[in-house]
Amino acid sequence: MGLMELPEDCNRTASQLWRMGVPSLVPTLSEEEQDGICRLLDSEEAEGFPRSTALCQQLWPSAIAGTINIEFLSDGACNHVFSLSLSEMRGDRALHHDLVIHIPTTRASIPQSAAILQYLKKYTKLKIPEVVTWDATNDNPLGFSYLILSRLPGKAMSSMWKDLTHEGKLIIAAEMASLYRQLESFTSPVAGSIEVQPKEARLSPSNIDDHVVLKVFGAKHSSQPDDLDRWLNSGDDMLPLHRLRQDPADLAMSDILLAVLQRQIYHGCAAVDMYGKIQKKIQRMVADGLISSSEEIHDKKICLRHPDLFPRNILVDIDEKGDPFISGVVDWDHAWFVPRFAARVVPEWLWDHRQEFEGSYDSQSTESGGPDSPENQQIMEAFEDAVGEDWMDEALGERFTYLRTLF
Repeated sequence: MGLMELPEDCNRTASQLWRMGVPSLVPTLSEEEQDGICRLLDSEEAEGFPRSTALCQQLWPSAIAGTINIEFLSDGACNHVFSLSLSEMRGDRALHHDLVIHIPTTRASIPQSAAILQYLKKYTKLKIPEVVTWDATNDNPLGFSYLILSRLPGKAMSSMWKDLTHEGKLIIAAEMASLYRQLESFTSPVAGSIEVQPKEARLSPSNIDDHVVLKVFGAKHSSQPDDLDRWLNSGDDMLPLHRLRQDPADLAMSDILLAVLQRQIYHGCAAVDMYGKIQKKIQRMVADGLISSSEEIHDKKICLRHPDLFPRNILVDIDEKGDPFISGVVDWDHAWFVPRFAARVVPEWLWDHRQEFEGSYDSQSTESGGPDSPENQQIMEAFEDAVGEDWMDEALGERFTYLRTLF
């Protein structure tokens, strides 16, 4: 897998994101609402998916009778996932579809998921699902909001890893290095989380730039500060008012890091004392020259990060030669643009199986136990050789592992 090439207007589009505002906070469903969805889905599965079949017949009226097949796949943190396959007539030939249906457990996840995927599909060459159709309401034959995506080839790495040969695992380790480098090649001049701007217009690839926004880290969703007077007269340690919810492009590293903390302090978030202590420590690091206050952040240093890049979200398939390869990455609901050092998180789950391989942790420390066998030592070395010494130095450098905890 090589590094991707981006269209010339990609970074210009990314630079416009920060001007577009911050979406309103949309809460997750209540436990009662989630329990209701689970009960209805259990009933739907037990009865042979009659509602799902009716939805497919509405969406694909030319579907060939008897070809609609729906099966439960998995329950995630934000979605219930089902596989869907069907064939339909297009003119005089049959066309087969392999798809997945996502039924969310959060009110915002349908437009959020659709917008991010369409945006990344438009501006990157990442192997990600394509949005087929979606409905954020319950006004459909299924009775739930849903998102239908193309189904990528392969299976989750978490289910395939134990069956791979040692040589195959070495190949995947090198491919993981290429994946990290590929993510780094998609950049933005501003750091923040990718979110969707709520509008009534239907999302489509042609208007996706009107819906995707970049919410800077530490920004509050409210449209106005809680206390304008206190903000305007709070002293030199606070951000100016216009910086509450957005940042200018190409800030110095110290300004990006301090702004995250200053927003949290202003908004009165939990553990304000802790944020204040961290702010003072960063200021000391600037004074000691560990973070340059004059260092400009060019857009190549703020890059895309998938914060849940674990085996459950990485698909692996087998090529014609019998070798494994990474066939796709799923679950992009919370994609971020972060300073490059924050994206360089070593995938220790490849070689340290004393942790759960499914991946429930991000290593923010240099105190890892390391490979737990000679074979896993070779897997670690395969990753390190492929990703490069500069990447590993930044991933494991003491100041970077400390600062990474801010994101």
